Amino acid sequence: MSDDTAKLIRTYFGDDALWVKISELACAESPEGEAAEFTPHSDPVLDGASIEELAEIFGSEPILYIVDEATHQGADHPILCADPETGESFRLPISVAWYAELNLTLGEINFDEALAMVGEDGRFKPAP
Repeated sequence: MSDDTAKLIRTYFGDDALWVKISELACAESPEGEAAEFTPHSDPVLDGASIEELAEIFGSEPILYIVDEATHQGADHPILCADPETGESFRLPISVAWYAELNLTLGEINFDEALAMVGEDGRFKPAP
């Protein structure tokens, strides 16, 4: 992985083993043979950090991919995906993290287009 990959930012430190599992699942290959390319970022100083606080720290990141307490507790480990400029966010089920990361990084979709793919439940659903 290069230094310019998307960061998977840990803000919940209640379960180290699950953090490792979530990091692995986020980068796992999809049935289509695609995979997200995340660099896990784990620093206890970020425990409980808000989107606004993370935006100040990671302002150069185009998208914040956040592993928070809700990510740990959700059955599908939904990553919080946020725009650091606007603070807008949605939940990204880990099974489709590859789709969002790949398409957002390559510019195939922008954040507003990704938001349009969010269901009423606040979760990202890729276009068919």
